[in-house]
Amino acid sequence: MKKNKNLLNMTNSMLKEGYPELKEALEGLSPVYAKIIFPRRMQYDYSQEELANKAKTY
Repeated sequence: MKKNKNLLNMTNSMLKEGYPELKEALEGLSPVYAKIIFPRRMQYDYSQEELANKAKTY
């Protein structure tokens, strides 16, 4: 059986290649959140697991 292609992912890839300045915007807010959360996590010396436990996410 032929696998369906995700056209949205293909379009995003083509845009990222053609317009590198769009890469961060196309990847959503995850990179932005990571830039905020990581330094704060390091400030309090929490591991990723400790932070997840405090947030009660698994």
